Amino acid sequence: MAMRSGIYLPYVFLLCLSLFLAEVGRSGRNPIARVDLFEDHAQSYLAWQRFHHRDRIVVHFDAHSDIGYITPEARARIVSASRRGDLAKLAEMIGFKPRPGRPIGIANFLFAAICDATVRKVYWVIPDPVIDRELALEVDRQLRGALSPEPVAYLGGSPAGLHFRIGGVEVVVVTLSALPAIEAPVLLDIDTDFFFWRSIRRATFFENGYALPTRFWISPRDFLTAISERLSTDHVTISRSVNGFFVPLGQGWLAEELRDRLRGTGDLRRYEVLHELMRRLAGGEEAAVLAWVRQKRSEFPKDPYLHLWEGRLSGEDAPIEAAIRLAPRFAMAWIYQANEALLSNQPAQAKAHFSRIAPDNAPIAEQAAERWYAEGLRRVGAGQLEEAVAAFRAALRWDPKAPATRTDLAATLLRLHQTEEAERIVADLLDEAPDDPSARFLQGNLFLSQGRWAQARDAYLRVIERRPNDVKAYNNLGKALVALGKGAEAIAAFERVIALDPDHYAAYGNLGLLYHTRGEDARAREMFRKVLALHPEDRTARRFLEELSRSPTR
Repeated sequence: MAMRSGIYLPYVFLLCLSLFLAEVGRSGRNPIARVDLFEDHAQSYLAWQRFHHRDRIVVHFDAHSDIGYITPEARARIVSASRRGDLAKLAEMIGFKPRPGRPIGIANFLFAAICDATVRKVYWVIPDPVIDRELALEVDRQLRGALSPEPVAYLGGSPAGLHFRIGGVEVVVVTLSALPAIEAPVLLDIDTDFFFWRSIRRATFFENGYALPTRFWISPRDFLTAISERLSTDHVTISRSVNGFFVPLGQGWLAEELRDRLRGTGDLRRYEVLHELMRRLAGGEEAAVLAWVRQKRSEFPKDPYLHLWEGRLSGEDAPIEAAIRLAPRFAMAWIYQANEALLSNQPAQAKAHFSRIAPDNAPIAEQAAERWYAEGLRRVGAGQLEEAVAAFRAALRWDPKAPATRTDLAATLLRLHQTEEAERIVADLLDEAPDDPSARFLQGNLFLSQGRWAQARDAYLRVIERRPNDVKAYNNLGKALVALGKGAEAIAAFERVIALDPDHYAAYGNLGLLYHTRGEDARAREMFRKVLALHPEDRTARRFLEELSRSPTR
């Protein structure tokens, strides 16, 4: 019997699961000691702590391989961090990262579990459509040899999986069909976006939260069948999504279905209704779907998802209010409504939706701030700086004091040459935390842009006091020293950059320019050749090298 997406499982799997669920339903016994449903993975980790789990195997199901996808643009940064032994920066780029002062999130909750010996091995399981031979070979090509120092090491890749070692713990990124049988009871952790892989990348899903995937790549029942003879577990943790932002309309009920199936409890008929709702919505006939939803809502009056969809399809607020009374976390729906109003250039309507959220609803505000902050970072990465500024401002409406958001807003404003506001933000950040190296670095950049060379130098030196391996601070320090006429000190700063990051082509370029102004053209040519070896598209280095090649040797 074939499952979707090319996973072939024997009929006995289906039979075993059917008997398993039937037995649970008849006896009322729960063969799994604990099944917990959470908003996010931070709570999964805290649950592991409460139950004193140690030296366990974790099997984590997720739509994304947070350590498997390294873009070519990131490779140079990863190699550099690896070579200079900057393990904190390396871990941050790989995705298993601690975030000081911030909640534990999707990837770093496992990093924390690795650090405190909760786990001894991790299987990170992603959907079967994700890893194919081309992707695996590309990841292998990008990462081979790049992650050699402990605690992070890349051990190799194949179509069956990608192998890492994080802090001495083996981490295997593998597809469901390639997941091996594991005899020891595991900690089973499920992110429900695993089931929605085909649609999770759709931009509209992130923009307004309403885009509903047309179908699963694998159903919850088939998923449980697939793991029934491969794994045993005494503790299952399920999260609705990475940060709860997809919860109200996409994945919340799926998480509840998994919980109820594993516990052998609940009315599975309502889940069949929600599956049918998803199928009908894919057909696009909203009027007919609305009539059908109202009929089913009368059958299941306490199902908040049906109330929520009635409000969504009808445009009425009363059904949404009913959904929130049944499930207070659905207050996030007002954020979705407000976002749509903002996208439609209806600020007054957006404000009305925002006002419906209780001011003491801190989790909702935190999730909204996180969502807009992530959107800002995405826009910066895409080079859309004006849009990034708008997103950071939206995040600050929800969390006005967030240091990371204010820092990134100031940095983006500086790139847009809006220095006056950037300077105000940096001043406020330094008033609150005078030793904050990120804010101090931005202050140095402001001084550099204003030609205040000595003050820029002093700012970068203060950054280096706190972060002695900060490559960017050393590179910009070198620029300030050049402007101050301190060539020898500038050379030392740029050489320090290269010692920390041998692939930092900008430092080679800065040295080339400096040597050229000092009349040391042979050394300048050497530096520009290194720039082109690392970054062949650098037109400035190529132009200087051509000019130096035509001029007499000095």
